[in-house]
Amino acid sequence: MRLRNGRPDPKQVDASLFAIEQIVEETHFLAELQGSPEDMRNLAEKFAPVLEGRRWLRVGRAGAPVEVVALAWSSAPLVAATPQKALLILTSDLLVRDEELRWRTALDDTVLREVVGADIRLQRSLQDNVMVHGFNGTSRLWRMPAAAIRRGSVFEVSGAGLAKLAQRAASGQWLGERTHEGFGRFRLDAKLPGVTGDASPHGKLSPTADVAEEAIAELKAEIGRLITPPIELTVDTLQSDGKSVVRIVVPRGDSIPYVLQGSHIYVRQESETSLALRDEIVQLVRRALEGSRKSPPATAEVVAGAGTQTAESGPAAVAVPPAVPPNGVEPPRTGVEIVQTEERKGVLYHTMRDLRNGSQVQNVTRSSARRLWQYAISRKEKHQLELGEIVWTGDLGLWRKYQQGRRMRFDLVQRLPDGSLRVYYGVTEEGIHGPWKALVGSE
Repeated sequence: MRLRNGRPDPKQVDASLFAIEQIVEETHFLAELQGSPEDMRNLAEKFAPVLEGRRWLRVGRAGAPVEVVALAWSSAPLVAATPQKALLILTSDLLVRDEELRWRTALDDTVLREVVGADIRLQRSLQDNVMVHGFNGTSRLWRMPAAAIRRGSVFEVSGAGLAKLAQRAASGQWLGERTHEGFGRFRLDAKLPGVTGDASPHGKLSPTADVAEEAIAELKAEIGRLITPPIELTVDTLQSDGKSVVRIVVPRGDSIPYVLQGSHIYVRQESETSLALRDEIVQLVRRALEGSRKSPPATAEVVAGAGTQTAESGPAAVAVPPAVPPNGVEPPRTGVEIVQTEERKGVLYHTMRDLRNGSQVQNVTRSSARRLWQYAISRKEKHQLELGEIVWTGDLGLWRKYQQGRRMRFDLVQRLPDGSLRVYYGVTEEGIHGPWKALVGSE
């Protein structure tokens, strides 16, 4: 949804008191039309151009075009033989009030019987509540929030009223208030949908195999449609705690860079996937042209893509292994180093070195940098390195230790024989090796 200030007069400078909420373009809705066979035939005849996608249907005050992108006819739902016990599952939020017109956040046996209007008994339930917000199109004001029984809540019910409840579900007679807005929809099932009735050795229900197969087929179709050039992925399923998990294995491709939706290129850095910068794209293209050259480690490979970012650009550096300082101690194997900084027209441009593979990216600013790089640039620009803040072990120093999520990161310093310092930002425990281990442990 998009909210904009109301200005009925184009020459009006200040916004009006009220606002207009708009539906964003390319938004899809699912509409279910029900009626007698004769009424549905008449509707199909008169609206044939709209239903077949040959004409638009204009709605709203401005006559915004709406088109039917998919259509499926379904026969009238049949009322199956009613079991002695069934699961009432909410497929949309349910709005119910109590005697004092307050919104209910849970249903017990008595209240459920009143809402359903049939002789049923509640055996057990798994329910939750949620706040529902809305917009009044007449007053152009937000509705007061309402508490609702969350969709997906499950009620195990029994009794003679199950037949009447099944009839209501089949005829679209929903429960509670504001049913015309889609609230209060439900379904009746003898067992929980999406799982089999066979218990696993651990006493848990296992998912049906066709659900995973459908997900895999859909994934492969979308990957083939969105990524160019084509790349062969391995998609299979694994079992975890009795549930099926879809696993996608992305191989190193020979036709880098791979592009998503025709113009987007992504690169992977540790656990972060980001848009590729200009120099990274240049490096990928050079790497593809130099087919005889040995490929860099897989951790720096392109996965699939998003747009480019540009700045005043100098010559792009080709990926090289990190230089070993004269003291013979290699830099950490994760994190980032700021190799060079220069100011142009009041903006600081940095050359960043990825410590995992030694590749360098030029012309990186604080606004164009991704998370770890942005942190390193911010530290360099705002916090001057003070020798008194560093814990030294020989020529290796620990400047800062901090936790990001569940991972511990370190800002490390290395003193060279000429007295200059190299700073490594955001080093993880996986990148600590050799003499660096003693330094980190010495704190």
